[in-house]
Amino acid sequence: MKVLAINCGPTNMEDNTVFILKPFLDGMEDAGAQVDLIDGQRLKVRPCRGDYACIFETPGICSQKDDMQSLYSKIKEADITVWSSSVNGYGATGVMNNMLNRAFAISAGAAEKDHQGKQGASKPSTAVLISSCGQYELNAFDPILAQMAAIYRHSSNSAFTGALLRPHAQVLESFIGTRALEDISMAAREAGKYLIVEGEIPSQLLEKISEELLPVETYIEIVSEGRKPKKDDTQINENPLQNLTLMSYEALTAESRRFANGAF
Repeated sequence: MKVLAINCGPTNMEDNTVFILKPFLDGMEDAGAQVDLIDGQRLKVRPCRGDYACIFETPGICSQKDDMQSLYSKIKEADITVWSSSVNGYGATGVMNNMLNRAFAISAGAAEKDHQGKQGASKPSTAVLISSCGQYELNAFDPILAQMAAIYRHSSNSAFTGALLRPHAQVLESFIGTRALEDISMAAREAGKYLIVEGEIPSQLLEKISEELLPVETYIEIVSEGRKPKKDDTQINENPLQNLTLMSYEALTAESRRFANGAF
């Protein structure tokens, strides 16, 4: 299975979203997927012109010649596209917005070919969002989730599978070495495995990735004072991943083998 991951956060992977992205992709590779990670910030992708040439003049082909051209074939070939972006203000980064808008050419081409009774422009695929934000509440992701849902709702050959969201990510670096961050990382890795083998991610894992790391009052105090969390701040989480009533990927594959061998 081919996975295309496009990191649209700050270049050189210097983004809190990477705390979720990296283990998620590692999990996909653990499950046998072929992962291609692209640093979106290094690509020169201009905004969509909105001239609809990709529909009426050259269906499925964008008239602009820039680095987006190299991504079109990768997106078409991918079974899963992973979009990674922090929340800037109230939505995705400018880089991700440009790429999402320009990727419209692919679905436009598929829709036109379907209308003509021909085979679509690309094979069926799914998309996943990985995002982090500095705001404490999960509703800070509402705009980017609405955008992703709307884009893939109107795609004839792709579907939006879900999102791994990490709120109040501004303090994640300070949690390195704690069980809380280790459990979140483990949950992200398991999520990658599950998506490859099952085609979906259990809600327990998504909830674990997004769970509260510290009280909102403490977070506001840390951010307003511009300080790093103290040791007492980082020992809040006492809900380890192993308490989840969920099969690990290894257990899942073992059960699958038993089923295939007629053990049930």
